[in-house]
Amino acid sequence: MVVLFCTVYYALLLKIRKGLYWRLGGEYQMKDQLFYCYVSVDSKPVFRGHQQGNPLVYDVNFTEQEMKITAHLEDYEQILFENGVHEIVVPYAEIEQATLSICSRVWGMSLIMVGHKIYNFDLQIRTRDWKKIHLEFMAFYEWKEVLERMKRNNVNIIDQCGIYKEFSSKEDFNKNFHASMEDRFEQLARQYDLDDPRVGYNEKLQSMWKEG
Repeated sequence: MVVLFCTVYYALLLKIRKGLYWRLGGEYQMKDQLFYCYVSVDSKPVFRGHQQGNPLVYDVNFTEQEMKITAHLEDYEQILFENGVHEIVVPYAEIEQATLSICSRVWGMSLIMVGHKIYNFDLQIRTRDWKKIHLEFMAFYEWKEVLERMKRNNVNIIDQCGIYKEFSSKEDFNKNFHASMEDRFEQLARQYDLDDPRVGYNEKLQSMWKEG
């Protein structure tokens, strides 16, 4: 029975083919600008849960006035960035809109992760010159302060799933967020067309893991 389940599971993963896709107009498009991130706020790392098998190879640091994306390890800079770029810095004042959502995530093909979902924050940013940046990172309540910083810089904030309306405190979030998502994420995914689950990597990450 276990062998049959694993066979079907792997077949579904292979059907997705290479890369990471999302649905747009009934077709699947590759998210080649998705940054899987470890998060720091004011250079203080946030607790990094669910690390096993996760290709979280970028760091993003949210400060009072800007966000900075770097490679998690220097060895990966050449793969993850091009043309001698070592970091991406985006001042909040240059952001037009930030949409905070959620995705469910299944990591890779390791047996230990089969059928195991986690629920990450999914942040889509549009700058004032219409550049788009897409971040995925561990959900944590304290990120609300980053949203407040963005608001102070006149960024239009969209809390698509009403995360911070539902959870009014860190204690409430830590205690109930995962259980709430287990109970109602399928409905949210249908309502807002969210990835459920998101599986795989973008092209750069995929090539890195093959070479590794």
